[in-house]
Amino acid sequence: VVMLSTCQRTISYLMAEKSYRRRIVGDIAWAMGVVPVKRAQDSARSGSGKITLEMAEYITTNDADSDTMQKLKVVGIDTNFEQEIHAKDKIFIKGLGSQYKVISVKSNTELEIAVSSIPSELIGKDPVDYEIMERIDQKVVYEKVMQRLGSGGTIGIFPEGGSHDRTDLLPLKVGVALIAYSALEKDGMSVPIVPVGMSYFRGHRFRGRVTVEYGRPIYIDPG
Repeated sequence: VVMLSTCQRTISYLMAEKSYRRRIVGDIAWAMGVVPVKRAQDSARSGSGKITLEMAEYITTNDADSDTMQKLKVVGIDTNFEQEIHAKDKIFIKGLGSQYKVISVKSNTELEIAVSSIPSELIGKDPVDYEIMERIDQKVVYEKVMQRLGSGGTIGIFPEGGSHDRTDLLPLKVGVALIAYSALEKDGMSVPIVPVGMSYFRGHRFRGRVTVEYGRPIYIDPG
């Protein structure tokens, strides 16, 4: 809201399609020109049985947002991996609060996941519950964004993947760069990336003061 009231352009934010379909919330989002997108966590479902984790080996992935990852073996108890999970799906493990991409499904009771850090608190521990999140085709997401940019619109993105009230930055996601590169490569659009900073003074108090700073546009180098 702060950016919408201070920016000279009409900003379209990305919003979970699940929320966009809700009454009232969806109506307000439509009026604000929000772009609805699907998210893997919105289709999460409980997996059968329980799982434990075992160490495997280091691997190198081809993901744009990861380098050397640790491969972990997931061992299932009364699970049905071959029917419920596919490679590139994600699983959410209870007790960790993170999503992990599935590398391969070996059998109904064994699969492998890639993690950036070792969840030592669950290695070799008691079986836990988990949820399955089906892979979302990001091409559909980017197509909606490109359509909005191609029509002269402005997209607002939280590069950390969400909003929070911490005083430090969370690790930045690659979505902004992927959109800019895709626009340049596929459509020949040099989309300016405008960094925006918001500083809150007594942000948790009613009518607290906030300062909005707009940085210089950043352009992708075609070379």
